[in-house]
Amino acid sequence: MAITKKRLISGAIFSPLAVPILDFLGVYFLSGYTDQGPGHIQKLFQLELGFAAYSYILSIGLGGALTTLLHKTNKLNVFNCIASSFCLGVISGVIFATFYYWPSASVLLILFGLAAGIAGLAVSVTFCLIAGVPRSIQTI
Repeated sequence: MAITKKRLISGAIFSPLAVPILDFLGVYFLSGYTDQGPGHIQKLFQLELGFAAYSYILSIGLGGALTTLLHKTNKLNVFNCIASSFCLGVISGVIFATFYYWPSASVLLILFGLAAGIAGLAVSVTFCLIAGVPRSIQTI
């Protein structure tokens, strides 16, 4: 399956929504937060909209650069995309935790790194499925 420009754009548009949707479903079905009081579902929607904005900024900025680099070097396949997205997510999570929680950032570095790595993993898997990224590099 070849990567077409239409599928690539569709993947870039829809894949950043993977993390806010997974977060919404997890909070809605597993936490009981929306049942605790009036207006909690609206607060959850507002939280997820803000989360979606961050997801788009990071996905387009970091993920777009990563996908372009892999495509230009002819190394764009599912494994490279997912592995490098996970590593880039871990690095960005550690950098965020370092600057935001510097004095007490020992355990938070690990937690933010893992959470951001899992988020990068979710976005990259969704992107690969939508964009039709090949499983292996095809040589002619």
